[in-house]
Amino acid sequence: MKARRVLDILGGALCVGFLGFYIYRHYIAPPPKKRAPRTTLVKANDILKYKTVISSVMLNTTATSSACTVFLKSTAEKTMNDFANEFVDHNLDEIVKTCVGAFPTRLQTLFGDVLVKCKTSTREKIESICYSALMSAKTASVATIIRPDVDPKKLDATILLQLLAEKFANGDFFEHPERSLEFLDALLDKEPSYLSGYKMKLMLLSMSSLNKEEHNKDAFLDTLDEAMRLNPKDSDLREMALAENGNIFRQSDEPNAGKKDNSEFLEYIREQQVKYPKEWIYDYYKATALYDNGRGNYNETLATLVTALKKAPTNRRILQTIENLKSDDEIKRKHPFSISFGFSLDDL
Repeated sequence: MKARRVLDILGGALCVGFLGFYIYRHYIAPPPKKRAPRTTLVKANDILKYKTVISSVMLNTTATSSACTVFLKSTAEKTMNDFANEFVDHNLDEIVKTCVGAFPTRLQTLFGDVLVKCKTSTREKIESICYSALMSAKTASVATIIRPDVDPKKLDATILLQLLAEKFANGDFFEHPERSLEFLDALLDKEPSYLSGYKMKLMLLSMSSLNKEEHNKDAFLDTLDEAMRLNPKDSDLREMALAENGNIFRQSDEPNAGKKDNSEFLEYIREQQVKYPKEWIYDYYKATALYDNGRGNYNETLATLVTALKKAPTNRRILQTIENLKSDDEIKRKHPFSISFGFSLDDL
């Protein structure tokens, strides 16, 4: 009897314990903290690894002959790797040689480069010079076969990325910035973790005619914030923020513009140099502000660049800027500085 009574008491205690735990978990304990979702950066190769389908309404059928249109459509729809493998396996030799003469001039040139630069490449070993040539030919093929008036929102990310790469390569990216912006926004809507896409948008908003529109300054800052959330340590983004802060993209080189008041920007740089004393980029932009398109202090500018060079002795950009400042060429002396932003599909 005593043993049974002990078991009854233990059973009752367990029930009370479970009941208490249930009440605590559901009614008393604070809700568990949600884990922040991990953001995986998307690279060009992640986007280009997919096949795509181009509908007939998107096709530009006036660019070349009907047979070559079929070839370009097939080229555009393949993954980059499939296209490269078929080319170095010599499966496309005949159709390429037949169509080259019917292609627009730029596409003819690019496929001509492929035929030369891929002679010694094999599927087991595609040389980098061959792969780059193939990439250029493929993106130009996409641009040739897609109707110029297509709605970017109706294209998938693979096609959008290749169209943007070709726009950047042939100069159309900056010449028609409003259209380029439509393609970029469509791409980033589909691939919000593609960091290079944000960099392209930042370049477009700052280095094209779009930078003359005041509302695009807010768009630049919003885009920079989104990109920084993906990778706050990215050196390109830090430099873009620095250049925007110093109004570098909107500097006037008009002879009668007058000396610019860079005191706030120089103070900002001083604050950053306290945080990052070994970073040469702040000295470089300090020199840019001091020079002020030739209206500032030449000797102080040169001394600041020498300070930057001590932090980065082999930096080609600093060396070239010093060389430009000392040059007999008036244009080089007038515009000695460079902004090191670009775009390619080499993050594969």
